Amino acid sequence: MASINVLDIRPAGHDLLLDAESYMADLNENELDRVVGGTEPFTGAMVLSLGIAAGAAFLGGLWAATR
Repeated sequence: MASINVLDIRPAGHDLLLDAESYMADLNENELDRVVGGTEPFTGAMVLSLGIAAGAAFLGGLWAATR
């Protein structure tokens, strides 16, 4: 059976941050403090609330099944 070894895996777009002409070097301290990992606070709150609701539904179903 064939075997494939991948030794150098990097996420898409990683070269944007490694280039000598990177835009990250142009950001000041205040702008760097505001850099977020690609999500809005609303999105994070929505994901959290959906996770809590799904967990509560699962536990409710589990409780009902064991009664």
